[in-house]
Amino acid sequence: MKRVCRFALLLTVALCVSGLPMGASVIFSDFGPGHSYQEFPGWTISGTDSGVGEYAPAAPFTAAVTGNVSQIDVALGLIVGDGLATVSLWTDSGGLPGTQLGSWNVTAPGVVTVGGLAGPSLTAGETYFLAIVSDAGTWAVWGGNNQGFSGPLAESYDGGLSWVGNGGGPLGAFDILGSSASVPEPATVVLLGAGLLCLLARARKRAVR
Repeated sequence: MKRVCRFALLLTVALCVSGLPMGASVIFSDFGPGHSYQEFPGWTISGTDSGVGEYAPAAPFTAAVTGNVSQIDVALGLIVGDGLATVSLWTDSGGLPGTQLGSWNVTAPGVVTVGGLAGPSLTAGETYFLAIVSDAGTWAVWGGNNQGFSGPLAESYDGGLSWVGNGGGPLGAFDILGSSASVPEPATVVLLGAGLLCLLARARKRAVR
């Protein structure tokens, strides 16, 4: 009985450890070491009052792992305006952004960070788009990656309401970080309960003594 109880206790500890949230993982990144990138050439991000017309780019990427998005980093330069822009994630629909999964406000310039996110969930092997739309008076630049990443980008001339393909080119520099947690199966929960019962039994024995 003691051996069975010891096994259950060890199993309880192992299950508790395995059930803890996992650390941050890289869903996608085309930054170089230390978030390095090439500032120019890059992709224009501009609004209706920027002086160069309305333009928004969207870069495709494939998720390397499955997880909930916890952080997004994007390399942005600023030419004119207040630098306000919106970063958004989209599903892929025939090589163009399809359904928007979430959007967040950022301010250029620099490697801007959107942190503390609790989703959306991305699936390993699936293609998604990261898009950036500026406010009316901003003309910004999405710095290019220095790792050789390229793809069939999409572009919008109406603030992201509609998208068209542009034939492809180097991707802007960005990364997507994620986190996930393991959920125990029913059989695992039963074993965990057995371990906890052993703990209670041992505690009661000590109390009686």
